[in-house]
Amino acid sequence: MTRPIGTRGCATGIAAGAAHMMGIPNFGARLMAEVVIYTTPFCPYCHRAKTLLDAKGVSYEEIDVFSDPRRRAEMTARAEGRYTVPQIFIDGQGVGGSDDLHALDRQGKLDALLGRT
Repeated sequence: MTRPIGTRGCATGIAAGAAHMMGIPNFGARLMAEVVIYTTPFCPYCHRAKTLLDAKGVSYEEIDVFSDPRRRAEMTARAEGRYTVPQIFIDGQGVGGSDDLHALDRQGKLDALLGRT
C-alpha cells in the first residue's frame, strides 16, 4: 500500500499552498525534497526514521512493503540489493536506513539534502 503522509503541524504548507492558489508570490521559498520511505508496520527503525522526518516537518511518501511482494522487489531494486527496512530515498537518491538518516543529521548534511538550508 502506498500512503502519502503529511507532516504533523502542516499549517505552513497549507498557508503556502493557499498563497500560491491566490497568486501571491512566495519569494525565497525553496521546494522541499521528495522523500520516499519503504517500511513495514512493526519496524522500530522505520518508526525512528519517520519520527526524525516528522520532527523536521518533512512530508514523505510511505510505502508499506509488508504484504506486497511487488513493492518489496521495487524497493530492493532501487536500493541496489538491500532488502531491509526502512529504505529511504531523498530526491531519488538512496540514503540507506534509519541509522544512515540519523548519521546524516548528526553530520549536518540532512537538512541540505532535504532542501531546508
